[in-house]
Amino acid sequence: MRERVRPLTCGLDTLGQITCLAEALRHWRRSPNGPAIGSVLLVTGEEHLPRALAVARIVLGSQGLPVSGWHANTQAAPEDPLRTQRDRLRAQLWRATGWDGHPPFLGRGP
Repeated sequence: MRERVRPLTCGLDTLGQITCLAEALRHWRRSPNGPAIGSVLLVTGEEHLPRALAVARIVLGSQGLPVSGWHANTQAAPEDPLRTQRDRLRAQLWRATGWDGHPPFLGRGP
């Protein structure tokens, strides 16, 4: 199983990372020797997991991938629920247009 674990190293924020993951998964699924991907497990901080899952279920769910989550114990403060709503809207924008809401000059990150 460890060979199937992939850390996200692209994107500037939660939505950027998940849309970058969606693009990578699309590429891997099309590759003749690519891994069979039936679902995605997100691992992130407990305070961040609800927002990450909300975004991933919109972005990856639109590709037919079920998403579940597992929280890491970070003991950080809970996130503002408005951030989740904002990112849900941005995810819908990405689904409709392919744009994640960042100005193009910021790039996609490393």
